[in-house]
Amino acid sequence: MGLENGVQLITKQKINLDDWDIMPEYVHIEFDEFDTDKYKDGYYYNICYWRKCSCIRNSILNNIFNEYNSAGGIFEIDKPNQIEQIQDILIYYLLNPEAWRSAIWTLDEACRNIAQCIINLTWLKIFMAEHVEARIIFYDSY
Repeated sequence: MGLENGVQLITKQKINLDDWDIMPEYVHIEFDEFDTDKYKDGYYYNICYWRKCSCIRNSILNNIFNEYNSAGGIFEIDKPNQIEQIQDILIYYLLNPEAWRSAIWTLDEACRNIAQCIINLTWLKIFMAEHVEARIIFYDSY
């Protein structure tokens, strides 16, 4: 399948995505039934997803996890400042289009997804503070 990266939230209790008090209408996350059934260690939610966006992948791995040339894997996000760092990386590409590198997407094609990821990550920081038992991961399928 190729290069796929994202941020997932893993909870012990299922989240009611229809409850506006929990999930405002401007936040768009998806329940991941496949990973929930596969791993059987909680309920998985896709917060952010990037396909073939090597610049985002490399920036996250190099700046947050110090994983130069990583061969893929799962990386724990356990500090709110790591979420802020991901947001900063996304904002950087929106403000510096000349730095954008992707095998298949122009920045124009990716910018809506990037903006939604920034919004979703803002919600995730709040959720993380209120639900300290939740796990958050960055996955890299490289």
